[in-house]
Amino acid sequence: MFKGFCSFKCTQCGNKFSAPHIEYLATIYPAPQQCPQCGSMITRPAGLFGKLHEGIYRKIWEKYEEENLINK
Repeated sequence: MFKGFCSFKCTQCGNKFSAPHIEYLATIYPAPQQCPQCGSMITRPAGLFGKLHEGIYRKIWEKYEEENLINK
């Protein structure tokens, strides 16, 4: 479900950008969005929420890798 826009941080290049907040599997977590600067999908919400939930995002990134949604 689309909930508006939020700020994301790319963990690869450090770029902060705004992107749509789309629920990840009907949870409170925004789905990672592709970084416009480097193209990485290894992104998380910027700020305290993203920092506190980085462990959750690591699991999401692993799932993306298993499904070949992340190009390395």
